[in-house]
Amino acid sequence: MKKLTCAVMGALMITSVLAGCGKKENTTTAGNEGNSQVSQTQESSSKSEEKSISQSNDQLESQISIFNGFTAQIPKGYTCTGTAGSIIFNSKDKTDLYISGIFDGKSTLPLTSVTGEQIEKSVSQLLWSDNGISKHIGGYTKDVPVKVASVTDVDINGIKMKKFEGKLTLAKSSSDKDTTWDCYIYGYVLEAGPETVGFFGLEQEQSQPADKIELIKKNMDAMVKTIKLI
Repeated sequence: MKKLTCAVMGALMITSVLAGCGKKENTTTAGNEGNSQVSQTQESSSKSEEKSISQSNDQLESQISIFNGFTAQIPKGYTCTGTAGSIIFNSKDKTDLYISGIFDGKSTLPLTSVTGEQIEKSVSQLLWSDNGISKHIGGYTKDVPVKVASVTDVDINGIKMKKFEGKLTLAKSSSDKDTTWDCYIYGYVLEAGPETVGFFGLEQEQSQPADKIELIKKNMDAMVKTIKLI
């Protein structure tokens, strides 16, 4: 009887051990599957980033342009000109423009002090400070009203910036200031050397087509990703 009891207990112990090993093996497999999923997610994210960079490179000129305190590539088919500031335009269609210049020329303005109100003031000054801009902006008048809707802190390639979005108001001409329309603006502010500079795009067509608004964003974001401080 004792022999039978020992045999039964021994069988139960072996069954318990085998069951425990089975559970351990399943847990290990699940862990490996989780790691595999994480690896696949990271690989997918990496490929998406590479695709985004590739698309940006295809969109921009390979030649590097020099701005106030930084360099960047500009969109294909566009030209860079200007004196006190830089203007980027497409000679075939000048409705979308991109402008770079020093913010608040009377004093050095740290990025931490940049607010929506300060951007409004500085953008208005930038539009008037460079004589070359008046050749490219229709309805150009002094003291262009600017309204910033949002300001966001961003970090692009290790460079801290302020991204902003809003509108500015243009008049049909100096003799017809009653005919006005709001133009979309979108851009960035960054510290480049001792100066704080603005780099933004605007769509000056009266109809403000949605596809042109998207083009402003696409071109600005692509150029900003190539910025290198000098």
